[in-house]
Amino acid sequence: MEQVVQSQAESTNCPVCGEKVLSKRLQKHLQKVHSQEAEQKRVAQQIFEARKREEANQLVTCPVCKHSIKRRNLASHQQKVHNQIPGQALKMGDGPSFSEVLASLEKTKKAKKKRRPTDVFDRGLTVSGGAFGNGKRR
Repeated sequence: MEQVVQSQAESTNCPVCGEKVLSKRLQKHLQKVHSQEAEQKRVAQQIFEARKREEANQLVTCPVCKHSIKRRNLASHQQKVHNQIPGQALKMGDGPSFSEVLASLEKTKKAKKKRRPTDVFDRGLTVSGGAFGNGKRR
């Protein structure tokens, strides 16, 4: 209880922001948070973040489908819609034809259906209820 009373006596409020600071750290707080240099860094950081947000919201054109999209969503769009690695440029004639892509998708769907067994015990799942609560592996 004595330590709590002692720490309260040692703290003071910052004259600039009103934050509660230990008396012996007040000078360091003023230099670190409220100096002209700290203020310049804070303003520069705010300007940088604003420019970054502005650039991310800028509309660009997808090089593949010519769809207008925000720059921040372009990589995700290319990956989801075009199955393309972000930054990878596609040219006409590069890659598989449309019919080859469709055939590949059909093969993938059929392979997924074949691989999945219908019996729960053939899937390699752990069933609850073994000795000491470990379960039984089937």
